[in-house]
Amino acid sequence: MASLTGVRGAIYFPTRAHNHYQTWAGYDSARAASDLDYANRLNLDAVRVILSYHRWRENRRAFADAFDDFLLHAENRGIRVLPVLFESIGRQPTKARRRATGDAPALKSPAGATVRQPWKWDGPRNFTRWVMNRCTDPDVVLALEIMNEPGEWGPRLSFVREMLRVANEAAPSVPLTVGCKDIRYNKQFSDPEPDVYQFHMNLPPTEKQARREIRDAVTFARAHGKPVWLTEWQRLRRSPRSPLRPNYASLAPIIRQSALDGDFFWQLMLKPAYMRKQRERGRINGLFHDDGAVFSAADATALAQRPEAESRGETEGQSVEWVERQKPPSGFGAGGGN
Repeated sequence: MASLTGVRGAIYFPTRAHNHYQTWAGYDSARAASDLDYANRLNLDAVRVILSYHRWRENRRAFADAFDDFLLHAENRGIRVLPVLFESIGRQPTKARRRATGDAPALKSPAGATVRQPWKWDGPRNFTRWVMNRCTDPDVVLALEIMNEPGEWGPRLSFVREMLRVANEAAPSVPLTVGCKDIRYNKQFSDPEPDVYQFHMNLPPTEKQARREIRDAVTFARAHGKPVWLTEWQRLRRSPRSPLRPNYASLAPIIRQSALDGDFFWQLMLKPAYMRKQRERGRINGLFHDDGAVFSAADATALAQRPEAESRGETEGQSVEWVERQKPPSGFGAGGGN
């Protein structure tokens, strides 16, 4: 099994995609290559990207071409991919919402009716097997995440447990994980257990609380013999910069100094919020504009710094001359962030 430690990553949606369906229905190879070049500039070695079950169902060939192309671009840049099969967050994925352009909502995948009714799981099982068959190279795929934030709802937990079993049978060598919001939710899954524990900590109020949450998560994972990744983080809620704007520099040093085995910040590309309520409040997340300019040079420097460089007294990342442009992404109105 390839290393599951020392992982430095980001969540990836293209700038113009508000949800996973838009990511793959509007996939642009040149844009993806350019965005992954930006990840290289930050010394990242992984990206977490949500796949689209509904896009796969409606046009398997187009989805296959896009997914294979993305994996190739990542491999060529030494970046491993953490694909996420299913998503619990957002609105029901009706055809109208999937086909919406521009300011579209986050979408569940699959629909709630499918999750609630096990006799409708053959489609998700086939999707899981299909993805697993493309994810067996450890130099390309870091691990396979079954679902983002399944929570504690019984039918959804049953669905995730079944897809864990299917994925493990399809490719036993591929590490499996679940996008748990709380570290303790990882223990809801067994036979098989996740190979890596996850937790999310998007907006901790203070530095003290952030350190405590990370320490508790590491202690919990170590007690169960698992590596642990923080797969969503953004900023300290209480800091001088506007609370609706990115401020990765407020949290990055705490994460870099921790005993975490990996982290993924939300998110690589500058864009409006993933969740509609946050978007309407005017929150934005991300670092890079489409043209490679960064929203914040301070954030870029903090994100580019590697712990091993710090321990050697080096200034890797700090010597980069970042082109900074502190304004919301064009064409999206006032909104943006998770």
